Amino acid sequence: MSGLLRVGEGATTGTHCWTAGGSTDAAAFVVAPFPAAPAPGRPPAVRAGRATTRLRRWSGSRPRWGPLLVPPTTVRRRAAAPMAVASQEPHESVAPAAVPPAPAWGAVASAAKGVGGPAAATAAATAAAEAAAAAAATSGNGDAAAVANGDDAATGGGGGGAGAATAAATPASGVDFHGIPNPGAGAKLTLSDLRSRLLRQEETIIFALIERAQFRLNPLAYTPGALVPGYPGTFSRYLLHELEVAYAKTRRYTSPDEHPFTADLPASVLPPLDYPPTLVPNSVNVNPEIEAAYVGQMLSRVCEGGDDQNYGSSAACDAACLQALSKRVHYGKFVAEAKFQEDPAAYTALIRAEDRQGIWDALTNSAVEEVLLRRVRRKAMAYGGDVRDVPVVGAEGKYKVDPQAISDIYRDIIIPLTKKVEVEYLMQRV
Repeated sequence: MSGLLRVGEGATTGTHCWTAGGSTDAAAFVVAPFPAAPAPGRPPAVRAGRATTRLRRWSGSRPRWGPLLVPPTTVRRRAAAPMAVASQEPHESVAPAAVPPAPAWGAVASAAKGVGGPAAATAAATAAAEAAAAAAATSGNGDAAAVANGDDAATGGGGGGAGAATAAATPASGVDFHGIPNPGAGAKLTLSDLRSRLLRQEETIIFALIERAQFRLNPLAYTPGALVPGYPGTFSRYLLHELEVAYAKTRRYTSPDEHPFTADLPASVLPPLDYPPTLVPNSVNVNPEIEAAYVGQMLSRVCEGGDDQNYGSSAACDAACLQALSKRVHYGKFVAEAKFQEDPAAYTALIRAEDRQGIWDALTNSAVEEVLLRRVRRKAMAYGGDVRDVPVVGAEGKYKVDPQAISDIYRDIIIPLTKKVEVEYLMQRV
């Protein structure tokens, strides 16, 4: 419903209540004091509150307003009601403005109920309109909480106002910025800063492998030139490339923790983000090795052999698995940076000596790796088992994917590739 509706009239004060383009049931209403009914088509600027009774829809061949059968005593006083400024044209949509509540609303509501007289109501409405105009002039679309969480809407990517752009220009110290660890000036990056993200990445990988395991191995999807006419690569790689084209256009691969599998990708249609310089510039990318290990070793450990012709579904799961694996493996750069900052002198000596094996040994913590493998196995048991309201005899130990197989994938593939990324990053660190 467009336009404004009058919902009540104070006989002693000449105060009129109007609704601003909302539902007729418990709709928002607005109160404006004036000595007589306004001319049709020119209602005054007003403030929003709520009505306690069902409002009657006003219709007609032209915009007009008139008294409804709602006594002024139905106006409810709300000290913290949301504010809005009504449109001056009856058929314009009324957009709510982010205006902080003002105590003047109580005075306006009192005037509508015949309390305080026209002078008090007029002063209250005037103060409300001035507050609304001031807030509307200074407010942007940014949100402080969204900035802290790296939300595009608060950093200019989602159309934030000038205030939002200014707030996003400087990363908050100690808070992830655009999803990237950001210890702030003078602070060290620590492994505790990365723990929650590493745990979440484990879960993403486990779920992705469980999803892929619902289809057979489907070797035809990994045979070059087998399914896509004129395309020399595999069907799985073809779909991965097409998905990465779309992701590249939305600036996924501008983030330091994302790495594409293909090189011929378009530029982003979104403006670039200013990521914190947590990592030093580097060119480390082991995606070819990740893809080879995934197709050559991982699939056979989680998928049943054979061909069920679900090539599209299999390839879509492949893309999810590969992207999750790539993110986890290349997150080793952040791990390496944190370890370097713990003992820069020792690592600098190893780097200058080009002692890759020494760096590998310094990075290795066997006790932590054993804890990780046990945790991954328990997660795979929890996520890959059936959850039943009533226990079924003999159902124990049945999983969508063998939990030990996923733990072995971490031990044999993911951990070694991650440490390789760490070593190569550190070789470019000094």
